[in-house]
Amino acid sequence: MAIKLLNYLEIFKDKQIFIGGCENILRQYRKQIRSISKKSISNYYLSGKSNIPVDLIFRIAENNTEILEKCFENVKIFSPRSYKGHKLPKIVTKQLAYLIGSLRDGTINDRTYSIVISQKGQEGKKWLLYLRKIIKQEFDINPKIMKFKNNFIIQINSKVLFIFLNKIFEMSTNQSDWETPKIIKQNKELWIPYISGFFDAEGYCTKTRTFQKTGKIKISFHQNNFESLKFIKNVLNLMDIPTGKIYLQKGRKCYALYIQSKNGILKFYNIFNLFRKRDNLKNLVLEI
Repeated sequence: MAIKLLNYLEIFKDKQIFIGGCENILRQYRKQIRSISKKSISNYYLSGKSNIPVDLIFRIAENNTEILEKCFENVKIFSPRSYKGHKLPKIVTKQLAYLIGSLRDGTINDRTYSIVISQKGQEGKKWLLYLRKIIKQEFDINPKIMKFKNNFIIQINSKVLFIFLNKIFEMSTNQSDWETPKIIKQNKELWIPYISGFFDAEGYCTKTRTFQKTGKIKISFHQNNFESLKFIKNVLNLMDIPTGKIYLQKGRKCYALYIQSKNGILKFYNIFNLFRKRDNLKNLVLEI
């Protein structure tokens, strides 16, 4: 089940963002707009030849919720320019929740409006290809995967996407400050895909050869933000997956949460839909 987002046009107000696709709505409400705000809108925008500034829509609609809702329902693209642009989702699908979890291993920059995810080796590249597919479906952006030494990198430079992630999913430029997004917390349907993406980004499982030598097993989450792990711990406990305490790792500014019981690991494997670390966890489960 996807979660519908409330009208978020206001997050782009005063941000010099343009939208396309709602010119028919503005033509339909043209007389009503004149009676409300005593203002008119240029035929240049109504013709569909140019994207329309979000600021202008708020000025002429005078906070008329009917007009603003119709514009949100019909908007097709968002852009920092009067032309081109890309789409933004109006619902949070499971795959979008997975992507948000996976961004625990990403960064955003408020100066360049960049979103970056970097991974090592061919396995990392395979995961980036999977994430790129989700990005294409959700945002109609098809970023290149660049190689730098042994790293593969997805970098998206988009003011629109930066604002969306920052305001809707509360993503911070500092991972230490990024708590679990409220929309994830408030919707149980999103917990499993979000935590699956989180684990693929910042999870670890004991290698089979280590288990064969020592007989010890564990899977773990690692993150700079304490609350983000507390949320996961609470969800896992609700699923009867026992966890240890969250603790700050020595020598690292990073918190860790462990699952160390065989039954807990088996349950985690059967419930969560991993991609990047599915095979590693499967190999460990086969040894238990």
